[in-house]
Amino acid sequence: MKILMLGNSPKVHGGITSVISQILKYDWNNNNNISIDFISTYEGGNNIHKIIYFYKQYKLIRKYIKNNKVDYVHMHISHYGSFHRANFLLKYFERKKIKTIVHLHSSEFKVFYNSSSRYFQKKISLFFEKANIVITLGEQWKDYIKSISPKANAIILNNSVDNPKKEVKQEKNKISFLYMGVLVKRKGVIDLLKAIDMINKTNASDLQNVVFNIAGDGEEKINLENFVKENHLNEYVNFLGWIDDKTKEETYLKNDIMILPSYNEGLPMCILEAMSYGMPIITTNVGSIKEAVINEQNGFIFEPGEIEKMANYITSCISNYNLRVKMSKESKNIFLKKFDSNKFYSKLKEIYLRGD
Repeated sequence: MKILMLGNSPKVHGGITSVISQILKYDWNNNNNISIDFISTYEGGNNIHKIIYFYKQYKLIRKYIKNNKVDYVHMHISHYGSFHRANFLLKYFERKKIKTIVHLHSSEFKVFYNSSSRYFQKKISLFFEKANIVITLGEQWKDYIKSISPKANAIILNNSVDNPKKEVKQEKNKISFLYMGVLVKRKGVIDLLKAIDMINKTNASDLQNVVFNIAGDGEEKINLENFVKENHLNEYVNFLGWIDDKTKEETYLKNDIMILPSYNEGLPMCILEAMSYGMPIITTNVGSIKEAVINEQNGFIFEPGEIEKMANYITSCISNYNLRVKMSKESKNIFLKKFDSNKFYSKLKEIYLRGD
């Protein structure tokens, strides 16, 4: 079986690229007789560069289809431009009678759909119906796709990560919180900084031997750094920059608790990675996060923008060592039951072989 996979270039930071990389590194040919080739359709840049790049890659796709018998095209998509590119390609594959798998990663697809005209909403619905299989990241996303496109063949494939050999070790007298991801508004990092500021102004002693590490890069970085300086939080907040795969494990193992205060998500890879290392999670009730984080079991969940509640959860973790240890063990247990990559590969193999 031959699969042509399409999606972000490895140059693009983010969860979609991580999932693509994870799939491509697996030895599919060993006992599976599945081979996967990859052509990128997006690598960022200004709008002119994006158009030129996509046109060039589209010609490569046409050439590949001409020279190979393809069983499935597996397209990783998001919203806005990503959807438009995928919609264009789907029409081409439909003409060529090639089966398609649409793998939806979008954290903001609901916003994209709701902001579209009724005419274009019908196009979106038709897009999902025309795909042979629509992969969603969790139950909530599957239900949503079925609500806007009832005839879509939507199934769930949770994101996953490899099971690491090491785990974090919670310490009694010092604690490190970690944010890992791009620095854009929808990630709510400014809310995290406001929560830290709130704790500092009400009871600074709570922050003794506590550090918050912000790992990532993006358009909001300067604003975030300015907020830290203006509110004198430098002794508590470190900006680590973008963390590549070589230093990612080291970064996780140097921290204790993951914080992700996002306003929109699918099923974030950083949460699953943190759970694989046995980290408790403080995060928001968005996307399919509730399928990974169970409130007061392996972490805390709050609604986006609830800064005071986030601050309370942070101080609870700081003051309660036994709670951190308990949640740490539970995170690892949930990861092993639901999000180990072996389950992911097995399910994806089933999808490829089902022949829809």
